[in-house]
Amino acid sequence: MSKETDASKKDTQSTSLGKMLTILDMFTPETPVHPTTEIIARLGTSRSTAYRYIQNLNDSGLLQAVGNGNYILGPRIIELDYQIRNCDPMHIAADGVLDQLADDTGESALLCMLYSNSVLCVRESHSKPRSSKLFSRGQSRSLFRGAMSKVILPYLPYHQLRKMYARSEDVIEQANLGTDWSEFKRTLNDIRKSGCIVTSGEFYPDVTGVAAPVFNGSDLIVGSVGVAGPTHELLTEGLEDTKELVKTAAGIITERLHAEVLPPRAVG
Repeated sequence: MSKETDASKKDTQSTSLGKMLTILDMFTPETPVHPTTEIIARLGTSRSTAYRYIQNLNDSGLLQAVGNGNYILGPRIIELDYQIRNCDPMHIAADGVLDQLADDTGESALLCMLYSNSVLCVRESHSKPRSSKLFSRGQSRSLFRGAMSKVILPYLPYHQLRKMYARSEDVIEQANLGTDWSEFKRTLNDIRKSGCIVTSGEFYPDVTGVAAPVFNGSDLIVGSVGVAGPTHELLTEGLEDTKELVKTAAGIITERLHAEVLPPRAVG
């Protein structure tokens, strides 16, 4: 996770509600069950406050007790996921578009959202069985790695990019985005001119991504759309066609979002 994302999360965690919701971040595929003692230790609050937070989350269905003082994520999250699939403007704007993009390219198509100084995958479509190496719905990544992230950067407000660079200079250099502020700006300008970006091996050696930006009705950047798949399939003579298909998909989603005033969900 980038320093930028860490900073925004710390701001959220400074409130009582933020502290309570950090409990949900503890649950991962590697550690899906947590005892009360671990949750209390993680919160760093008094036992009475921690118990109150846990009880509130349990009562709301965001946590579920499974016996012996252990908890898992609750069923309310499944309900909320269903609701957002049917209510979120970005998710709805991609109806049919991702399926067509996956069919046309023969690769996995992804829709991502700019969220709290990171990029969050919100929808996916696959032309073949999904690889475990690919980005999938609900996963978030740094804004500095991968096509779906990097294509967003050129369209962020200047002051936000300045803050990002100051906080994440080393990460930006490691991501081959620039060794200083001037080179960083030039790199982003080149991405903007091309209208899309291709990256290879930034998460897995044999995976390539192609992505283009998505904008809202105020022409503000809100996310990206693209495809990902085996490098030996994407880096071929058909790459230029794939780039055009991705840009066309991004244009359709953007046109549909022009009916919505969907604010960017990044935190500066």
